[in-house]
Amino acid sequence: MTSTVNQREIKNRVKVSRLVFWISFVMLLVTRTVQTTVLTSYIPGIFLSGLTGIASILLVSKIFFLDRITNIRAVLIFTTVFVTLIAAHTSGLHGIIPTVLLILGCSEIPFKKIIKGYLKIVVPILVIAYLSTLTGFTTNLVFSDAGNVRYAMGTIYPTDFASHIFYLLCAYVYLRAEKINLIDLSIIGVGFLGVSILTSTQADMIGIGMLFFLTILFAFQNRIKRKKQLGKIYKHAVRNLFFSPVIIFFLMCVLTFTFNYQNGVFVRLNGLLTNRLALGNQGYLVNGIKMFGQYIIQSGWGGASSEMFNNSIGNLTYFFIDSSYIGMLLCYGVIFTVITLSAISVNLYHRIQAEDALYIFVWCSILLVSAVDQHLLEVQYNVFLLGICAEFMNRTSEHKNEMSYVRYAELKEW
Repeated sequence: MTSTVNQREIKNRVKVSRLVFWISFVMLLVTRTVQTTVLTSYIPGIFLSGLTGIASILLVSKIFFLDRITNIRAVLIFTTVFVTLIAAHTSGLHGIIPTVLLILGCSEIPFKKIIKGYLKIVVPILVIAYLSTLTGFTTNLVFSDAGNVRYAMGTIYPTDFASHIFYLLCAYVYLRAEKINLIDLSIIGVGFLGVSILTSTQADMIGIGMLFFLTILFAFQNRIKRKKQLGKIYKHAVRNLFFSPVIIFFLMCVLTFTFNYQNGVFVRLNGLLTNRLALGNQGYLVNGIKMFGQYIIQSGWGGASSEMFNNSIGNLTYFFIDSSYIGMLLCYGVIFTVITLSAISVNLYHRIQAEDALYIFVWCSILLVSAVDQHLLEVQYNVFLLGICAEFMNRTSEHKNEMSYVRYAELKEW
């Protein structure tokens, strides 16, 4: 009898816990996504802030009163929340608080359901935002850059639209997993062309290209593993991919902090990275690196700032650290950065042990893009952050129906 009562209590706790999470998830994702579109100008800021506050309170309740917490997990949660609160206060970027709470609140929530929820929320908002520009209700912001016309497509800046497309493709590909075929590859290709033609955003074009290549690699992984030498190389490479967040972070730091205009290689690389190295270096020289972060004034060309850009005075005021790694280190500080990179690396290590190669490959695409893109820690883009604490179904490297994957003959004919 006691066992039955305990089981009922556990089921009720999990049910309430999941309900609280989904309410918070919808609130935060809706508000955050709307804020990346032109719709944000027509919704009172106090309303969006109110939803964020309510969602944060609900998440705190879930984490500390509904979730099962071991002693080790309790220490990690308290440390993470404490460091986040300090970093948010010193940087003035308080939006990181609900993001961290959402990540920590993913306990006992199936990750694939989170991905599905993300797609069901973000896609309709982006469609509505774009349709509002077609009807004249809002303005479709258009920018001219070095002779290229770039369209924001209902978002506040073309790079934001491009980033949405990239992250939506990442989510779509991961959901397809065991069913990847030529249609899926075509969808990735259409996304690449759309980003290229409409936004000319090199970072996301590279990211989508990387995603395309790694998706094919995943589709053929069983055949690769059966090749003696090639299989060894593949397995060894995948086993060590959990180091990628730290490697890319340090590489970007070295390139940024040692940048100088006297070195021709640096100048050319800075040009390829659309001035990312110079801007990051400027932020480093002016502000330095702090343990718990600092407040850094940044000004981009998105949203209302586009008027300043269109009036040809943007070059005098523009300063934005686009690299997620450099921005995180300078704004949030060393300790927050160490916790974040450690959490991502540990998460990747566990997924490698579970042989969830596609999850690893998607993260590799995200980490690469984040070197020159600022959306790594923004859940309205990177929903894969929630995978750090979410629940996963077991997956093995041997797939039941390999015929559902792209076959060489099909690819050749295509």
